[in-house]
Amino acid sequence: MKLKRTTLALLFSILFLLFSCEEDDSSKYSFKIIATGDDFTGYYSVDGGDENYFGTSDTEDNSPYYYYSRELDNPGYVRIHADGTSTDTTYIAIEVYYDGELVETSEVSQSDETETISVTCTYDFDSES
Repeated sequence: MKLKRTTLALLFSILFLLFSCEEDDSSKYSFKIIATGDDFTGYYSVDGGDENYFGTSDTEDNSPYYYYSRELDNPGYVRIHADGTSTDTTYIAIEVYYDGELVETSEVSQSDETETISVTCTYDFDSES
């Protein structure tokens, strides 16, 4: 009887450790977009799937910087695109993160004040495996 209780306690301890050490994969994969001057709109696509659009209502415009971020659920590949909403958008950067580290970045600065800017960034997370 004592051996049975010890075995059950050991089994529950092992199960507890297994589940408590399990990582949430969605927090390992993310991207950020930062712009100056004016806002931006855009989309991202995961593993060649549907385009997920974001716009001005999804950004924080209470500072001189415009910002958007998203965590991704265990992607293999991501494509992110952003367009300045006006000729006042002077800079856009897209940063892709894996496990908290910057793994890819794409940026664009305005060279002609009469044109809007855009930038695209792609990253293959499977290459990190």
